[in-house]
Amino acid sequence: MTDRSSTYGAHAHVSLGYMGSVALVLCAGIVWSTGGLWFRLVEEGDALQIMFFRSLFLIVAISIAIVFFNRGRLRSVLANAGVESAIGGLCIATASFSFLLSLEYTTVANAVFMLAAVPFFAALLGWWILGEMVRGHTWVAMALAAIGLCVMVVNGISGGGMIGNTLALYAAFAAAAFSVMLRWGADVDMMPAIFYAGLFGAAVSFVCLLLPMPWRETWGVAELTLPWRDIAICAIMGFGQLGLGLSLYTIGARTLSATEITLLSLSEPLLAPVWVWLAVAEVPETLTLVGGAILMSGIVYQALTGARRKRAPSAAR
Repeated sequence: MTDRSSTYGAHAHVSLGYMGSVALVLCAGIVWSTGGLWFRLVEEGDALQIMFFRSLFLIVAISIAIVFFNRGRLRSVLANAGVESAIGGLCIATASFSFLLSLEYTTVANAVFMLAAVPFFAALLGWWILGEMVRGHTWVAMALAAIGLCVMVVNGISGGGMIGNTLALYAAFAAAAFSVMLRWGADVDMMPAIFYAGLFGAAVSFVCLLLPMPWRETWGVAELTLPWRDIAICAIMGFGQLGLGLSLYTIGARTLSATEITLLSLSEPLLAPVWVWLAVAEVPETLTLVGGAILMSGIVYQALTGARRKRAPSAAR
């Protein structure tokens, strides 16, 4: 039988404890939440160009990490990666692509609203594929998070944009599927999934950049060029916002259920407007702050009740 373990995988298997895993997933959401700010700072690049360059830098970042933790064995690690890594990479790449594409057809509020469905998709997929049951306190936390997210974007939700709304909903489903794949491969090194995510993302965006699109004025190889400033921002996104965020999320997923990790990662939409507010003085609306507080209460409730549940068996012993 092929040994799919690795030095990185063995290192990541060190028990973090429940709160340690919670902290990693929350940090992943915090890192991801800077994406909107970096996107706003890009001067000339559009969504497809940003995805292409961001994916290229993600490939470089994860390759360096795999080489460092596996003594240069990049090829063997990728060759020994299981099918769950490939499926997981495809899921997160299509989630990112679909979400960015949805913004061409619907409002940001509509797209963000769909993120509330991620934990519910994860609950269904986790139960169906992994047999993970969702506990009562997690349903309460999910409900609070969904209500908070709805309040945050209620003013911006419009009735149109069916194509965009469908793409955003699919992005939520694909993100949930990625989380389930991480849980499916919890006993092996899932870092190759992030490599595949970059590979698939770069390939799809490259093809799309070479095809005529209804919202693009020109098309062709020239569309692959960007100013150095924009490329530098894409590098920050590839190495930090996406690469670091996915790495933290992947490690944290080892000891949490699929529903829990997707719920805790909703710290991303919670903090995204905060960074834009601080950096470019775009003041959020009152409902955004109120909804954010409700969303945060759901995340905190999940973290605290989950920690108590984890401690209970130990105390009994």
